[in-house]
Amino acid sequence: MEKLNSVKSITITAAVTIPGAPFKPNAIIKEKFPNKSSMEMSVPNMGTLMTQKFNGEDGYIEQMGQKIPYEDDQKTEQKEKKGLFEEIYLDDSVAQIVSLSPVDGKDIYKVQIKENSFRFYEADTGLLIMTEETTVAMGNEIKTITKFSDYKEVDGVKYAFKREIITGPQTIVIEADQVILNEEIEDDFFN
Repeated sequence: MEKLNSVKSITITAAVTIPGAPFKPNAIIKEKFPNKSSMEMSVPNMGTLMTQKFNGEDGYIEQMGQKIPYEDDQKTEQKEKKGLFEEIYLDDSVAQIVSLSPVDGKDIYKVQIKENSFRFYEADTGLLIMTEETTVAMGNEIKTITKFSDYKEVDGVKYAFKREIITGPQTIVIEADQVILNEEIEDDFFN
């Protein structure tokens, strides 16, 4: 816990795989305590595809020259983040263990965080292996599953170098090449 509390920023450089895309973007993801975030996806020789930033109060997504401000619910969700590792800040009065079940030969705890939000942890290691969130957009329920794997130690902290984000029929894979903890990042970077 002490190691996690000492992390004030995370910088990730990664390769992104988008099925059907004729190119493989690179991503630079930066997060700063408590809830600032930035992601920039670019393709060599094509430039920036997408930029997404949140400065602790406000955020936006910019793609194909169009800057789209965050909706109020997106801002609220980002503001609710209390730190870089959500596990440290889970509210015991709200979070509850739903089940302990074997998955791929390993015991997995399913923990409900909010009404439509679950986190799955490996019982032996305590590592987060998956999240599942259901949101409603234009009257339709959308389930997003994020799988975490390929944990490696970075400055004494185990970090998932692979994330698979599954939304409907689409799967995006983010594979980290490098993870840097506690890099100095100015607050202005997130504007």
